[in-house]
Amino acid sequence: MGLLSFLFLLLSFFTLTLPVFLKRPPGALEAGGFAIVFGVLAFLIHSATDTDLHSLLLVSNLWLSMGLAIAAAEILRRKKTPSAN
Repeated sequence: MGLLSFLFLLLSFFTLTLPVFLKRPPGALEAGGFAIVFGVLAFLIHSATDTDLHSLLLVSNLWLSMGLAIAAAEILRRKKTPSAN
């Protein structure tokens, strides 16, 4: 049950953040958010072969990074796209 909820949380994180950063023209917030999302992905890939998820400090940084990426995606979602006129 715990594994399924963790995987669901990761899946929802990536589906909430990646489309927002990919659809907008590149800017500082888009690049920073995109870097954080891929940093989380790199951490999770590394965790598949190491015990990073057992360290409280590393897991706290994972949750903090995920929160920052979600906040950046929400800011971009609320920001209106510049008009072509």
